[in-house]
Amino acid sequence: MKSIVLLFIFWSVSLQAGVAELGLSTSYHNSKIDDNNFSVRQSVTASLAYYFWEMSALEISYTSGHYESSTGIDASSAVVILGTSEFVGMDFVISFAGRKDSFQPFVKIGAIYMDKEYFLDPDDNIKQRIDYQIGVAPSAGLGFRIRMTQAFSVKFSVDTWSTPIGDDRHPTNYDYAARAGISWLF
Repeated sequence: MKSIVLLFIFWSVSLQAGVAELGLSTSYHNSKIDDNNFSVRQSVTASLAYYFWEMSALEISYTSGHYESSTGIDASSAVVILGTSEFVGMDFVISFAGRKDSFQPFVKIGAIYMDKEYFLDPDDNIKQRIDYQIGVAPSAGLGFRIRMTQAFSVKFSVDTWSTPIGDDRHPTNYDYAARAGISWLF
């Protein structure tokens, strides 16, 4: 019995990777009908993950985003809405391949703290806040990394999150973002 326990302990310790991953990704969307009718969304995310086992990690991330939309018949009637968002997330990441594999699919689940604000900007200089969302929300995602070198990877993912928990002013909605980026293992 002692040998089984010692074998299990040795196996568990040998799986501990102790590797960190630094990531940087972006998301961009542009939809335009004409100069008065368009929407633009962009965000940048920085993340730091610690792989405590070969295929399991805790990831902390920070995302900053910007949104602008305009709708109108002509420039004088266009309604411009601006939005800003900041997210701080903590996710548990499970990879379905080892660090040395060239294709590394993964899923993640966790929570984010969000701060989103929307402004009406009728005159390009007088902003009026029309809505906001602040709070903690569940989040999840899936994606894959393609290993280019031993330490450098290209990363693609789709992430989703909901309306903050306890937000009685808004119905439950699910936002999502497709991201592309790079990561380094060290």
